[in-house]
Amino acid sequence: MRQSYRRVVKKLGYQQRFKNTKNGAKDARKANKRIKIIAGRLIRELARNLPLDRLGVHLKNLKLYHRALSQKRDDKDKTYSLHEPDVKCYAKGKEHKKFEFGSKVSILVNQNTGIIMGAINFTETLHDSKTLPEALEQYERLRGKQADQVFADRGLPGSTTIQVLADKCTKT
Repeated sequence: MRQSYRRVVKKLGYQQRFKNTKNGAKDARKANKRIKIIAGRLIRELARNLPLDRLGVHLKNLKLYHRALSQKRDDKDKTYSLHEPDVKCYAKGKEHKKFEFGSKVSILVNQNTGIIMGAINFTETLHDSKTLPEALEQYERLRGKQADQVFADRGLPGSTTIQVLADKCTKT
């Protein structure tokens, strides 16, 4: 590396901490911008100086870092976490907890025994009612038969859910 930014980044970190003080908001915005500039420099320098055989190994990470640095506030497909890039933002619509970060999972449990019969992870941000068809399809694929009864929590019902359940009942 041409230059070490250790001291500079430490000083900028202090400036970011005091964003809620009298003149701290302006300094924090400047510090954020300066840290992004430094990070961009480091990424470009790494891409330039890595040998081709090593660049292929780290190309995925370098693209992730570049994407995180270049994203804007109103972008749709944001990177919320560098160590877990598949994390999505879910709007909760509650005053005390407006957003939640993670991935959506649908779990099928036997009502009598409590044994997990199926679990499926969704990579896109879907409403809960849209996850039911895939969960039931997975259950049928794993068990080799259709579900006799389906019980869901109160957050699941919707026109799609009712239609899927009606279709399942008419097939049997």
